[in-house]
Amino acid sequence: MSIIHKYIIKEIIRYVAIVIILVTSIFVLNDFLGTINNFANAGIPLIKGFWYVLLRVPFFISTILPVSTILSVLIVYGLMQKNKELVAIKSGGVSTMYINLAALFTGLIFTVFLFIVAEIITPMTLLEANKIRPRHKNVTYNWVKTKKSITHVRYYEPSTKKVSGLSIYYFGENFKLVKRIDAKVCIYDENKDIWHMKYVITQTIDNKGDFTEVFNETKDMKLALKPESLKNVVRKNRALSSEDLKKMIRKMEDEGYDAVGYRVDYHGKLAMPFVCIIMVIMATLITTLDRVGKSIPLSILTGLIIWFLHWSLHSLFLSLGKGEVLPPVMAAWLANFLFFSAGSYLVVKRSSWV
Repeated sequence: MSIIHKYIIKEIIRYVAIVIILVTSIFVLNDFLGTINNFANAGIPLIKGFWYVLLRVPFFISTILPVSTILSVLIVYGLMQKNKELVAIKSGGVSTMYINLAALFTGLIFTVFLFIVAEIITPMTLLEANKIRPRHKNVTYNWVKTKKSITHVRYYEPSTKKVSGLSIYYFGENFKLVKRIDAKVCIYDENKDIWHMKYVITQTIDNKGDFTEVFNETKDMKLALKPESLKNVVRKNRALSSEDLKKMIRKMEDEGYDAVGYRVDYHGKLAMPFVCIIMVIMATLITTLDRVGKSIPLSILTGLIIWFLHWSLHSLFLSLGKGEVLPPVMAAWLANFLFFSAGSYLVVKRSSWV
């Protein structure tokens, strides 16, 4: 590895670390101030509350690493341009593509690093953080208790407010079971405040102990159960590794439940680390632009816009995937493919090779 490459890689890593430390510090402070009342009300010591916030740091890092990457590359190239270092290097016969190889190598480093953080460190730390977090007083794992009923939720998808595998037990006097409702799928309608249920079996028990069973293919009901009370019912997908998600998908499908949302999240987890290399490609493209590349503030603004466009498009495709408009694989990888293809083509076209 040449001295030029070592210098550029070192500077990019240094600025990525600076950006992550600054942004993470803001996240940590904001998160702590936002949760301090919840911990105080739940009687949990503040030291545990602070530990809870620290356990979420790997998640913050995995979230901001892609944008930190594009900003750091733009800052390093901008400073080298300002200090005439790029001019000196190119005057020595070094091509633009040769210089960009160092940035692309850091993109690969951050891709591997993000994969390790997202797959190994974040699931472990978020699992420990969830053990500390104050929970809804009537929620115990997959069980939700109200005055006259106990509800069991098999799987819950927060983004679509969809429950797979719902069982509600209604009790009368002396805690005697009087009715049970089982539904394969339930989707919450926020506008009407009702649950749209599919494949519903209602069992009623009379005073003599006789059962009456009624089957409905679809049924709308207003339940005491609310999406807000289900937030702590199951581990969020970001707290699961891709292997854990894969096992959950296999288990859900074996039990006959729809796992489209989990499949989208699974492929989304695999696609996420590659955003780092894409952001590096886009950053090197920005540096080749005549007016934008020579201005650090303008290049940083352009970089933030590109990152935001990628994030917005990626989020849109994920939503379309969970709505079964796009296949899960396409929903997770389409934004990466579009930006990688367009960015690579333009970088190669605009860069010099000699």
